[in-house]
Amino acid sequence: MSKWHCVLDASALLKKYREETGSDLIKALFNRTDCAIHILNVTIPEVTGAFVRWRLSNDIQPTDRERLKDLLVADIRDYNVVVHNITHRNIVKTDDVWTKSITVKPSSQPELEKRIDCPLCKKSFVLKTKPMKLRVGPIDILVLSVCLELRASYGNNVYLFSSDGHMLKVANKLNIKTCDPEATTQLPF
Repeated sequence: MSKWHCVLDASALLKKYREETGSDLIKALFNRTDCAIHILNVTIPEVTGAFVRWRLSNDIQPTDRERLKDLLVADIRDYNVVVHNITHRNIVKTDDVWTKSITVKPSSQPELEKRIDCPLCKKSFVLKTKPMKLRVGPIDILVLSVCLELRASYGNNVYLFSSDGHMLKVANKLNIKTCDPEATTQLPF
C-alpha cells in the first residue's frame, strides 16, 4: 500500500514526458515506490493534445509524438499512474471546490446590469449581479475534487502537484497539501 497519494494535473504530468522546469521533481516522484500517482481520465486528452500541439509547432518530430503517446499508454497500462473516472462522489465534492474557487469582486465595483426578455411573457427586465472572478477551470475543479475524495480515504498523505497558481491557491483554501514542481527541487515528503 502506498504511503503518499499524489494527484497530478496535466501540466505536472507533462513534465515527465518533456524536459522543462520541474521535470526532475516529477521524474523523482515516479521513481518513488511509496507513492501512488493519480490522474483524472480527462487529463489524458489534455496530455495527448499537448503532444499534438508540440508536433504541430515543430517542437518535436512525428516519431517523438508517437513515442510520447506510447510512454503515456505504458504508464497507464503498467499502473504507474492510477486513472480516476469521474463519479457522483466527485460531482458532489465540486460544490466545495466551486465555493472556494469563485470570489465575488469587491463591493466597490458596480453591479452588472443585463436586460433580459422573458421568452414566455415577452416582458423585459433588468438582471443585476455582482461581478465574479473564476479562479480555476472546470477540469481543475474535478482534479481538486479527486484530491478531496482521496483525502477522505487516505488522510493528510494526499498532495496536489501543479504549477497553476490559481489552482494552488484554491487547494490551499481547501487545506489540500500542494507541491509546485516549478518552484521547488525537492519532494515535500
